Amino acid sequence: MIHSHPTTVYSPGLHLTLGPPNAGKLGFALSWWSKLQDARPLIVVPSLGDVAEVQSELLERVPVIFDDRPVCTIDLLVALLTPDSPRPLGDVRRSFILADILAERLPGPLGALADYPGTLGAATALIDELGENGHTPESTLAALSRAKSTDDTGLFADLAVLFSDYSEAVVSLNRVDRHQALLAAACACTGWGRPVAFHGFLSFTSAQRRLVLALTEHVPVLVTLAVSLERDVAGYAAEEAERLRASAATVVQMPRQELAFASPAIDYLDRSFLVPGAEPRRDVDGAGGSSARGLQHEGVRFLISSGRRSEVESVAAEIVTLLREGVEPDDIGVLLREVGPWQRLVREVFTRFGVPHRVDGQTEFGATGLGHAMLRALRGIATHDLADLLAYLRTPYHPLPVSAVDDAEVRLRRRGITSGSRVREELEVLLPGALDLVKGAIVWREGEATGVDEGGLGTLAVAMVSAVTSRRPLDSPALDEEAQALSALARAPRETAEESSTDGFAEDRVERSPWGRSLDLALSILRSLPVTLGSGDEVGVVQVTSVRRARARRFQVVFLLGLVDGEFPGPSRAPGLLGMRPRRALLDGDGGPLLPAENSSDDASLFALAVSRAWQLLYLSARDSEDDGTEVLPSPFWTEARRLLGGAGAELRRGLQDVVFTPADAPTPREFLRACAALGAVPADTAGAGLFRSLPPWECRPVALRESGVLARLSSRETFSATEIEAYAGCPYRWFAERVVGLNTMEESLGGLQAGSVAHRVLREVYGKLLEGGAERLTPALLDTALASVPTALESASCEVRENFDESETRLLLSEVGRRVRWFLTFDARSGSGLSLLELESSLPVLGVDLEGFKLTGRIDRIDMDPATGSIVVIDYKYGFDANGPDLAKKGALQVPLYMLALRESRPEWTVSGGVYVALGGRQVGGVLAPIVSECAGEWSRRNSCADEAVLEHELQAVLAMAGRAVEGIRAGRIEAEPLKECPRYCDLRSLCRVPGGPAW
Repeated sequence: MIHSHPTTVYSPGLHLTLGPPNAGKLGFALSWWSKLQDARPLIVVPSLGDVAEVQSELLERVPVIFDDRPVCTIDLLVALLTPDSPRPLGDVRRSFILADILAERLPGPLGALADYPGTLGAATALIDELGENGHTPESTLAALSRAKSTDDTGLFADLAVLFSDYSEAVVSLNRVDRHQALLAAACACTGWGRPVAFHGFLSFTSAQRRLVLALTEHVPVLVTLAVSLERDVAGYAAEEAERLRASAATVVQMPRQELAFASPAIDYLDRSFLVPGAEPRRDVDGAGGSSARGLQHEGVRFLISSGRRSEVESVAAEIVTLLREGVEPDDIGVLLREVGPWQRLVREVFTRFGVPHRVDGQTEFGATGLGHAMLRALRGIATHDLADLLAYLRTPYHPLPVSAVDDAEVRLRRRGITSGSRVREELEVLLPGALDLVKGAIVWREGEATGVDEGGLGTLAVAMVSAVTSRRPLDSPALDEEAQALSALARAPRETAEESSTDGFAEDRVERSPWGRSLDLALSILRSLPVTLGSGDEVGVVQVTSVRRARARRFQVVFLLGLVDGEFPGPSRAPGLLGMRPRRALLDGDGGPLLPAENSSDDASLFALAVSRAWQLLYLSARDSEDDGTEVLPSPFWTEARRLLGGAGAELRRGLQDVVFTPADAPTPREFLRACAALGAVPADTAGAGLFRSLPPWECRPVALRESGVLARLSSRETFSATEIEAYAGCPYRWFAERVVGLNTMEESLGGLQAGSVAHRVLREVYGKLLEGGAERLTPALLDTALASVPTALESASCEVRENFDESETRLLLSEVGRRVRWFLTFDARSGSGLSLLELESSLPVLGVDLEGFKLTGRIDRIDMDPATGSIVVIDYKYGFDANGPDLAKKGALQVPLYMLALRESRPEWTVSGGVYVALGGRQVGGVLAPIVSECAGEWSRRNSCADEAVLEHELQAVLAMAGRAVEGIRAGRIEAEPLKECPRYCDLRSLCRVPGGPAW
């Protein structure tokens, strides 16, 4: 170690300042800046959030600064060093260039992977890794050429084409790769006279390190690194210190500050974590009692939760308590190893708990609410996907009321329109203008979507954000995310538009606008656009950020989440495009490895850094299970910290059984109400009655509708269909679920509903041709003709089914429909019936037929007549297996007898003498025939019950009485599950209706 006199750090050369966190390195850097102020020094920090923090500290020390940017990031430093050089290539344009090269079908294994979703990202990551390691395009191509003699010749040949074409494309655009920009800046330091300090970095890439060392040849360069020589942690900062030490003119090791923490427990943990031979801390004066709640507590609390959501809820509850005790939101930091997997859950829970917060980090456009909704809309309109389009229309990013979308979905599913071009056409009819902006964001060629339109995309995005803004408060963290996502989306087309104006490469390879060339590519690039969440300098909020981004900040209270083995610490990962063997084969000119075999882990030093960010109170949060109950282990860091502090830290546990807080511990009014609900209680409404009082027993089974508007509409109804009355009589709750809610219309799979519709159409067409040809009935002589017409009738009747469902499923269904129809035609032809066909699909009057208290509507499948007596028989086709006859009233088979009663009223010239159900699936015929027609009905009469006029009349009156009770129940809104027969095994509603004997709910 070199102990240097402080004055030496103001001379040209590299001046390395080392020290553990909170050793005063920032103060040292600011003092260094003040001494050199006349030379206009720069302090370079890793992120824009760090710029605001360090600049604020600088202004407190130096009230007047004659420089507009005394603190900046490396990107700005590069721009200052190379003002006349080409601008760096944007990430979006780079993605399009690489996609063009991959699309040319490289001859080797990389070309075979070109269409895979992750290939573009993997190729980009490899280019970044090579650039960050300081390799120029020339050195990379030379290494690939040397590696072609290995077993992976094809892969290296593909990579050589990729890097060569990519380099040519960048040059032709008069741009430079951002890694090349760093190398160019290192070569442009001659004449640079401003001292530079690098503060807050954990390490440098090879290209950044080359720039740092190039600057040291001309000006004083100060580098501060958080390194503690006492700790047995080989982190990135320690490795970086070893690399720079050989080039340093001076090295200053700053001691650890004695008053770095207000909490003795945090102080001990910071000094002892992973220090060889560290012993558990002894409890001092009993200060470690777990009942203490204020900031005078020992300072470290251990949280253990069951489930990720429970972990975030535990943290949110603790934050609410701290805020009530007077801690300012700005003094609380929530730190994570990686923000991405947590940001949506944290925002959801913190918003529910009323915690003011901002997430500071980065995510992808597709992971934001705006991005997710937009991508579903664009893909849905391009592929005619009903689910995607409905999901978009139901989001808060569209102004349509959800009820209108629900109504449109019911109408489409009732008609079996769930896929194909008709989806978009019908939605445009049902919801005029709802999809206009989405269509305008797509480039169409001959009716096919081939890309996205930049202008239309911007218009759509602005409209979506405008819609959601009216539904959220202006200070909503979610709204802040929408603004950031919109900003990222606006930059992407603008970037490609600027670069396309000088795009000589594009003239040879792609069209002028790359966005319109391929929809899949455009959506993939949109999905991966980086979106910055927050800026790190917001005030009045709890900061949620990664440990790396918090390295230059301190908080009164720190929560460290996700201390689970495999998550923090997490596994070390190497880029996925090159395996270990190809990576070892890539050698530089000196025979050394071009790339490291794998990324080493820095998690131990990150944990130590996170501990050092707390001043008074530190929460270490772990889990023992995931949300689905899968067991996980707390992090070894959490376990080691628990060992070091012994009994000093309070442990707060929230297990799987603690799905809600108790009323006494609920941190917010909303959580209090949830706790009361879980206990079957409501808040007390009188003083002295306690926190809550018991609720009366809940009536578990739904028995009646209660909404006044719904009841008013039901009670005023006069007209009912026969099928509706039969459904209600069978089970009121099933009628409610299927006829009112429309559950049966929401079914997407191909099944009995569509098959029955096709069967009815086929029979209508076959028998209709018989009537048109002058035949009175289907006879054995006409059977072959009838059977021969079935395939044509099936084809005609199945057009809508074929359009909306898979072809293989459709063929199977039509085969079964044809088999059932041919059975019935054969039975009818050979039945020996003397009844003649009278009418097919005969509709009752539109206004209904009055049947003593209600009016009946419906359509009768078929009416046969006895030519000798003029008596008629009502026939109804069922696709299923049960013909429901005889004893129609007892079995709830009301449809046919109700048609008989309606015909008797509306067509008094006819004598109604029977009604029959035909079950095509069960090959059954069941019903009731009067003697006047049974004598000439042949096999029909032998399969049906024969009843004289008095018995038939009694059966009809029983049906009429049952129908009257059903109508009365519908008008009263009664929906209690009272199945006429035993619940069928196929019924899936028992978990809703809670009928006794049903499955547990």
